[in-house]
Amino acid sequence: MPGRIDRPTSENALRKNIAVWGALFVMLLILGIIFYSLIGGYAVRNDPFYTDLTAAPCFIKNGFEPAYASLKDPELTDWDLELPGGHGRPLVMSLLPANGSGGDAAFLSVKPRKIEDFTILIPFTIDPRQFESLYGDNPIMPGMYLSGIGENWEIYLNGAALVKQQYVNADGEITSFRSQRGVSIPFDKRFINEGQNFLLIHIIGSRDSAHTGLFYT
Repeated sequence: MPGRIDRPTSENALRKNIAVWGALFVMLLILGIIFYSLIGGYAVRNDPFYTDLTAAPCFIKNGFEPAYASLKDPELTDWDLELPGGHGRPLVMSLLPANGSGGDAAFLSVKPRKIEDFTILIPFTIDPRQFESLYGDNPIMPGMYLSGIGENWEIYLNGAALVKQQYVNADGEITSFRSQRGVSIPFDKRFINEGQNFLLIHIIGSRDSAHTGLFYT
């Protein structure tokens, strides 16, 4: 008859629509949870090897000597700035006094940028559970993530060179800047010690630059 509604067919279509929208909602919910986890860093923090370097104490000084690369005791040299564990702050070299003498006004100067060397030492601990994760049934490939580092730099772990980004000419000028965000550095697990470890970063750049050092936490 004209205008007659087939109720069973209509109800089936409604059920199908509900199922489709329900599946779509679940998919969006799952994607949202994954996205939120990645943004919040929870996926990383659940990794058994996760180590927050800002939770460790930090030692910073003007200058750099090649012997510092193997430094395993902060007491063996003087530091211009010492930060306690959990400081949670960017490590930019403008925090340091100029040559240990209380700062300068380089940002007001019209002179050419002065390129200097700086040293950052971060002692951190790897506990037995973390160390075992490197060699267990599902071994982890270790790596380091830096949110931001510049302007030129090199990194050592327990005396072993991990990466070098140094481009300085004979006149002490940087010829290629390596101020980068989101730097991932994989490295050999044999460089890691169970217990105490020492991460040393040689920074090269202008003291007054916002990108000289670890400019994000």
